[in-house]
Amino acid sequence: MSEFDIDKCTAEFFEKNIYKIETTKFDDYNQWLGAVWRFKSLGIADQAIIDWCRNSSKFDLKAVKTLLNNRSKGKDDFEQCAKWFAKEAKIDLPKKEKKPFNWNDIPAKTILCGYEYAKVNEEYTEYNVDLATELSISKVKNALKQMYGSNKRLPIVVDGIRKTVDGWQLATVEEIIDLMQECQEKKVTLSDGATFKFNPYNAKKVEETVSCLDEFISEYMFTLIESDEMSLNEQLSMVKLLKLPFATITYSGGKSIHTLVKVDAGHSKKKFIERQQFIYNFCLANGFKVDKACKNPGRESRLPRILQR
Repeated sequence: MSEFDIDKCTAEFFEKNIYKIETTKFDDYNQWLGAVWRFKSLGIADQAIIDWCRNSSKFDLKAVKTLLNNRSKGKDDFEQCAKWFAKEAKIDLPKKEKKPFNWNDIPAKTILCGYEYAKVNEEYTEYNVDLATELSISKVKNALKQMYGSNKRLPIVVDGIRKTVDGWQLATVEEIIDLMQECQEKKVTLSDGATFKFNPYNAKKVEETVSCLDEFISEYMFTLIESDEMSLNEQLSMVKLLKLPFATITYSGGKSIHTLVKVDAGHSKKKFIERQQFIYNFCLANGFKVDKACKNPGRESRLPRILQR
């Protein structure tokens, strides 16, 4: 999720700073073309772009106007264009103001995607995330077995290594527990920790293709909820307040907790998308600023009980 404030990244902001980007760096036609499309994607006015182009020895007003009149272009990803602009102009993008969450600021009703969501009729209670108490491996084992049984195989990533010479690493619950016990007994901490894809995959297809595509998911069981915009305590409090049907809550090792929420969509990707969208919108309508970048069903989550340096 963006750490800069998109609402403050207006066309006026970029127009005010466009002169800080050296035009002569883009004398190569393809580089110049890319710059102009990014400017258009940021909403910068045609005249401001023309004025920027004038600083080039290759400036051709007719060619620039022809380019700007092409309405099929200038629709690149806003966030990526903004980051590119800031790098080229050597400026910082406006930062989001970090404000404590206030349940009373949430409106009674919110319209999202054409549906009306009512604010949950509950009192907000803040819970504290306890990072000091370690959960026993036996409890983790019981939880994972309840979630996946004994036979489902999950792609795992150990210390940042997604593939071995034989392809993706696939593990049953027992094999995951063995990894946890080995790390505990040997007091191993991994630079990048360990993660797993929380929806099970068709192991045969993964092994045959040496790839782990979303289309190989065998069952759509969970979606991931996390937020980099809220404190750990606020995130946990919202999961509890909204009574999300979660299976596990795991600390990410950074700014968020990973909550695996049940969708139970079986083999239907369509059902998964519909149920996931409802969960996301329900959270957003109640002030839970979830990261929509986590909507991929093949997303990874932290494996518990494996320490990260």
